[in-house]
Amino acid sequence: QGRMESVAAEAERLHFTNDDIDKIREVLALPTEKFVEMQLKKAVELNDPVRVINRELKLRCLYLEKNAPLFAPEHCSKLRTPNDFACAKLQAKLSRSVRQELALGMLKHTSKPIHTSLTELHPLFAKEATSAFKCILAYAGERPAPFPQAMALQVLQAASDSPEIIPEIYLQIIKQLQANNGRAGTRPYWDMLALCLMSFAPGAGIDDIVHVFCLREAGQDAGQLISLLHTVMYDGGQPLPAAEEILLRLTAFRGERTRSRYSFVEEAGSVTVPSARPLQLSPAAPAPTADGRAP
Repeated sequence: QGRMESVAAEAERLHFTNDDIDKIREVLALPTEKFVEMQLKKAVELNDPVRVINRELKLRCLYLEKNAPLFAPEHCSKLRTPNDFACAKLQAKLSRSVRQELALGMLKHTSKPIHTSLTELHPLFAKEATSAFKCILAYAGERPAPFPQAMALQVLQAASDSPEIIPEIYLQIIKQLQANNGRAGTRPYWDMLALCLMSFAPGAGIDDIVHVFCLREAGQDAGQLISLLHTVMYDGGQPLPAAEEILLRLTAFRGERTRSRYSFVEEAGSVTVPSARPLQLSPAAPAPTADGRAP
């Protein structure tokens, strides 16, 4: 695309036109979705699997950007209803006003442990989920922990041992990033999200929510986090780090501004436009002068 734009701009400067230039202008004038569909078709024809994934992801990104409200965390189908969350296990012990407060704060930051899982889980996994949330709080500095990195590793290990709670862990982190006025701030929770994205994919139904949330809330880190998401979706996660390696991974993540091979910025040449024969001036166009400039 970049090369075609350069060719079109140079042709415009020279008042130059022919069938090839007209074709380039026609392609560049297409709606973005149609243009990417052409790129995807060409990638399939060329048997370029990385390019195919890249263009599929681009189409998905365009869809998510256009329909972002549909992928707000509260629309996740795996969630309990706020009322169910507020009433779980504690219905007989809490006043109505406290239950209402719990329901309203279900997906908002808290410095206290949660009494049950955010998602609908078997009781055994719900217990694991509440334990994982305590570890997330401890890693963020909102619960005492002599070695916070060990708490982060416990979260990663819990997800590795019980994949059923992976969606829960992602939603717990998103919860802690919303309406966060805590003393620890949001940085530890973004770091926890990055560690999760390095290690395991959110899974169907959660990946789009994570994508849209990062796009909307992560600021300058959005591109890198989404690249981690794409990589873990298609290549799988990295081996879990040792606790002492966690800080090194995060330092490397913060220091890099690279994108995954599936998230690279659009480059030239992705849509082939006929150009095998030499460019010929249209009879209607004035011929360039000897030095190549338009008269």
